[in-house]
Amino acid sequence: MTKVVAPIVAMILGLLGAVAFVQSKTPVETMRPVTADPLVRVMPVRTVRVPLRVTAQGTVLPRTETSLAAQVAAVVVSTSPYFEAGGFFERGDVLLRLDRREYELKVERAAAQVAQAELRLVQQQAEARVAAAEWSELGEGRPDPLVLREPQMAEARAMLKAAEAELGMARLALDRTVIRAPFDGRVHSKRVDVGQYLIPGEEVAMIHATDYAEVRLPVPDHQLAYLDLPLTFGNGNSRGPEALLSAQFAGQRHSWPGTIIRAEGELDRRSRMMHLVVRVEDPYSRYRPDRPPLAVGLFVDAVMSGHTVVGSLLPRAALRGDHQVLVVDDNERLWLRDVDVIRLEHDIAIVGEGLAEGEQVCVSPLEVVVDGMQVRTMEVAAPELPSDLARSNGSPQIADAEPAPAPDAALVTPPTDPVKPHSAATMEPSSDQTLGAPDTEAMASAQPLVANSRLLAVSLLDGGSQTALDVSVGGEFTYATSRLSSPERFVIDLLGVVKASPHPAFEVADGPVRRVRIGQYQAEPEPITRLVFDLRQQGDPIIEHGSTGLAVRFRDLLR
Repeated sequence: MTKVVAPIVAMILGLLGAVAFVQSKTPVETMRPVTADPLVRVMPVRTVRVPLRVTAQGTVLPRTETSLAAQVAAVVVSTSPYFEAGGFFERGDVLLRLDRREYELKVERAAAQVAQAELRLVQQQAEARVAAAEWSELGEGRPDPLVLREPQMAEARAMLKAAEAELGMARLALDRTVIRAPFDGRVHSKRVDVGQYLIPGEEVAMIHATDYAEVRLPVPDHQLAYLDLPLTFGNGNSRGPEALLSAQFAGQRHSWPGTIIRAEGELDRRSRMMHLVVRVEDPYSRYRPDRPPLAVGLFVDAVMSGHTVVGSLLPRAALRGDHQVLVVDDNERLWLRDVDVIRLEHDIAIVGEGLAEGEQVCVSPLEVVVDGMQVRTMEVAAPELPSDLARSNGSPQIADAEPAPAPDAALVTPPTDPVKPHSAATMEPSSDQTLGAPDTEAMASAQPLVANSRLLAVSLLDGGSQTALDVSVGGEFTYATSRLSSPERFVIDLLGVVKASPHPAFEVADGPVRRVRIGQYQAEPEPITRLVFDLRQQGDPIIEHGSTGLAVRFRDLLR
């Protein structure tokens, strides 16, 4: 009996204890979570006057470059002391003297022929007077011209003119034995020296003018709007905006003022750029000894003065998309606002219409934004005008450069295939052997011709069954290629080139190339801009290296 009752009693006591425990618990107080409004940095809008600048690069060219040639056949008997490569001369200076003895004899012979012709004309005139007198005494009626010797006198006059022409030609040939400078200039190279026999038309020297120099500057068509260029600009009488040229010369940075004098007649069909021509007076500083010479062939940076606009300066990070910003009202609420972005300059956005003086603009990066969202604010100072815009002269800076893109495996990781430098005009790889055997020093040994050239644009062209692209580079450069797999990619490294292209990537709708990506692979010690072509099919392009960049063509092997 005890064995049956004991478990039942234990069970009842347990149930009673559980009920007592439940009834004795303290009620839990529920609290709603408190969320703090996001803290954002805001910047007051400040309206300023901003002088716009357009930057470009180009090579100094002479105003006139001429091949000086001999006009007579003779031996060079003497040359001028400044008839050497690099020698200066003025208009009319004697550069060479040729042997003149033969031509002096020809002048004497021609003078004798003139004397003979004059004598014959005098004789014919005397005989004509005698014939006229005889006819007046013996003849009747109107005399025949032959009787009066009129044809004979006409022939004598013609022979005199021919003899005088021969004398003039002989004197001209004698004068041409002295070769004179046609303008103020400089000897680029000489081809002859004392004792050499010349024939008519043989080149004796290459010379160029030094009164002023010109620089052709490629400018994207959309940046022409920043410059004050009249519609009739280039008619020969117009003078455009001022330009400041600068270059590294003799170990120092120097600058030369110039003026835009004309725009060339059409846009470049490959790069879609307009070439502006800047003129620099007295490039060799013959009248300004305190200024270094602007030598022909020097690669220069140019800063061209443009319009002065009234706008607000904001950090680039304040832009959302291409033309929107976040404005914080007096109640600390966020609102999206459309604005007119005049220009992106370095890390600064110049905003025109859309903002009022004193308004607060959010400059913090927010992932999710809803109109009217409540925020907390912390005010920061507005950005200052960049130094190269605030001053009227100085070293030019690279403008309109996009920030470096987000890290990408192809853009930041060295390729597994070897990198080979190229300097030939055309490269058409056909197999893996074209890229060569592994060489870890290949890129290090390929030095660019001129550092800090600029990648201006990468454009997709109409190539039919091919994918054709134009890579426009301002300045001299070399390049190297490599191949990546899994997935298939082709890489072109532009050595000594800084990325200034406004687009980090773009898609290709059809053809062997799926997408093109652009990034600054390396900034120091030598800048390298990398182009990565994501491929739909394996294959190597045909690359043509021209004066303005690269022409890249991918053939569609499936067609």
